[in-house]
Amino acid sequence: MANHGELKFVPSRLRELKLPCDICGASISPDFLKIRAFPTGSIQGVGGHWSRVSIEEKCNKCNGKAIFLIPNVKRQGCVHLFGDEAYRKFPELKTIIYTYSVIGASPPILIKIEERIRELKSRLIPGIPEDSWSLHMKDIWSGDQRRRIPHYANWTKETTSSLFTEMERILSDNSGGLFKYNITYVTQSIDTLPEINLEEYVRNDIYISMVIAIIDDVTAAGGEPIIKFDSIKNAKSDIVIHEWAKKSFGNTQFMYLYPFITHGIPVSEPIFIPPASASLLEAADFMSFFVARYHFCMMQKKIPDIDLGNLGKVRYFVIEEKTGDLIWNEKSGFPFKMNYPK
Repeated sequence: MANHGELKFVPSRLRELKLPCDICGASISPDFLKIRAFPTGSIQGVGGHWSRVSIEEKCNKCNGKAIFLIPNVKRQGCVHLFGDEAYRKFPELKTIIYTYSVIGASPPILIKIEERIRELKSRLIPGIPEDSWSLHMKDIWSGDQRRRIPHYANWTKETTSSLFTEMERILSDNSGGLFKYNITYVTQSIDTLPEINLEEYVRNDIYISMVIAIIDDVTAAGGEPIIKFDSIKNAKSDIVIHEWAKKSFGNTQFMYLYPFITHGIPVSEPIFIPPASASLLEAADFMSFFVARYHFCMMQKKIPDIDLGNLGKVRYFVIEEKTGDLIWNEKSGFPFKMNYPK
């Protein structure tokens, strides 16, 4: 088993990539996940960047090689993406449901989405600057929890219903140009890894899988992804360092996989920023809560009390149980049948 936080999957289109050895003719496939002695991605330079155009893989039968061309896509602009996580624990089953949601847009669309969210907050609590308080679904969902927080204390079911309806409208507006991603992982305790916490193991693994899938998707469309996650650590600084995430992303930059999924576009390391410090972090919190709630109900064999179809089309990712592959489907409503522990 790979160490937690290491990338374990290669997109199917790349797994099928083969070329004949230039000497013996044997079929060669790149070892995409092997850590190389050098960075494999693009390098920033004055007025532009240098992109790798090919990689060389040696034949394991002779001294020959095969040269694989790297697809390069012209950069059209940047896409700002914001991610947040949610999880639900079932101690009696030693099970955890972990989910990440990432939402983003190009700058002109991002501004419009942020304005809609600020206007919504202004209607929910008139007279209080909307940037002075945050939407946090864990606190909003429960009436008892709301009463403990001053700016939620007077909210009624009608208030929360208005919030849910308008946030769903914002997220489901397909004309808005939103990128929406979600990855969900359901797993039981991993007895072979007693030295690490199950929650950390799941978080670290699905984090790097999600990041790579998003980079692959956005750069293929000519976008430069700028990814910011909600920090799970308390800090006063604008950027919070998470060593596990830094290591995961850093390792990937030394793999042959990296130039193929970045398509020749320079990609900065994702950063972590204080919770709810951006409007789309609040939207990602909303989505993650709803997805986690859906699976929580399904685990308990109850009809979900929320409808994921109201979020519009989302690119949902799961890890295929038998093969360990990352698979996806873009759909309104959760498109996969999960194997929930009993």
